Amino acid sequence: MQIDQQAQALTGLLKAGHELGLAQDIQDRATAIFEACNFHDLTGQRLAKVAGTLKLVEDHLPRMMEIWSVIDRFNVEAAQSAAGHLDELLNGPKLAGDNGHSTQDEIDQLFH
Repeated sequence: MQIDQQAQALTGLLKAGHELGLAQDIQDRATAIFEACNFHDLTGQRLAKVAGTLKLVEDHLPRMMEIWSVIDRFNVEAAQSAAGHLDELLNGPKLAGDNGHSTQDEIDQLFH
């Protein structure tokens, strides 16, 4: 900051010539340094946010894997349980003489 201010003061004192060009070059270089520092600061902030997000994912990933494994186990158990019940249904509908069979009249009486 002081370099830039001193270069501006020097530029104000010089009216023309090679020295004025050198003072302006100093100002340009100081500005480039400020821009680079700002860029690196912003880049550092962005990288810190990305690193924080990756850390969050890393911390939560084992828990999510545990949840997914429980869901997978549940799905396998449910499929195995359903497969056992499917065997009972593969014999077709009950015939009129089978036990536990409701007649159409009994079903109609439920709706009256």
